[in-house]
Amino acid sequence: MASQEPLVADSTKGGDAFELPAVDMQAPDEETVPQLMEMMTNLGFLHLRNVPGFDEKRHLEICKAFHALPKEAKTKLLLKSHNPANSNIYRGLVPFLDNDASHKEFYDMGGDVDAMSENERKFPLYEKTPFPEDEPYKYILEGFQNHFNVMKSTGLKLLRLLALGLGKDGDFFLPFFENECLSTMRSIHYLPRGKTEMKSDQLNEDDYALCTPAHTDSGFVTLLTTFGYPGLQVLVDGEFKSIKPSPDCIVVNLGEVFQRITNFKLKATEHRVLDIGVERYSSPFFMDPKYSAVIPSNILNAEEEGVEPPIRYGPLLIRTMTAKFKEWEGFLEAAQIDPAHLEL
Repeated sequence: MASQEPLVADSTKGGDAFELPAVDMQAPDEETVPQLMEMMTNLGFLHLRNVPGFDEKRHLEICKAFHALPKEAKTKLLLKSHNPANSNIYRGLVPFLDNDASHKEFYDMGGDVDAMSENERKFPLYEKTPFPEDEPYKYILEGFQNHFNVMKSTGLKLLRLLALGLGKDGDFFLPFFENECLSTMRSIHYLPRGKTEMKSDQLNEDDYALCTPAHTDSGFVTLLTTFGYPGLQVLVDGEFKSIKPSPDCIVVNLGEVFQRITNFKLKATEHRVLDIGVERYSSPFFMDPKYSAVIPSNILNAEEEGVEPPIRYGPLLIRTMTAKFKEWEGFLEAAQIDPAHLEL
């Protein structure tokens, strides 16, 4: 059974955790843009501080309240691949799973589908996020929606700064996101493996010590609320180093798509999450373009010889998530999507 202490010496309690550089989101552009570009070129991770509207304490209260919902309420939120009685295939709840290298329960919320154009919402992945209709739970939904809006606004500002740093107009990325997008707010509840009933007999010792295995994010930008919990580790100079939590700050990293379109100038850095032996929460926000967005393969030199053709973001996201993550096993069947039709 997992202990009540972090499993590795390189933790915040050990005093040798890595402190991420921070960008002040209320500082002038001429100060933030050079900082941002330096960090994303060399490390691929950073902290954001002084984020307008960000209330870490309140969001933690909301996340805890959500994951404490009664079992009967949660059952109605499960993805169809985990509860065939439900119709939702992309938005909703994913439970703890047997022998999954990712040991967590998480809930995914998307944007307001009704506010999107009819042409856009016809694509897969767009659906209303299920939530209990009971009045006592309304404050949780409102809290999640508020956090979604704050993170989306922060993500758009961050993309504006990145565009400027790449020598583009500040609105360069806006057409990929304007009015509609596939961005996701996720609330995650972690429990030590020894404190759940899930089977782990097929995992090796290294997998058992983690609650999220080493990976790079697949999309554009991730904004992570850690609530002050340790456990996040980032690959630095070939070695995984623990990140020191910073109060009221958001962790930012880039995804593989953003790395590729900058011709690998900016980094999508490998990272993982340790099982620290105690219950913990986190809340990433995945800043993803709309399904129909046509993403250039190289925004820095479109005339480069041998450059790959542009891709449609939605099919790429589906291909990536179903190939990389166990929680999306059965998604194509539930969504009735023929892989052959996922043309990029």
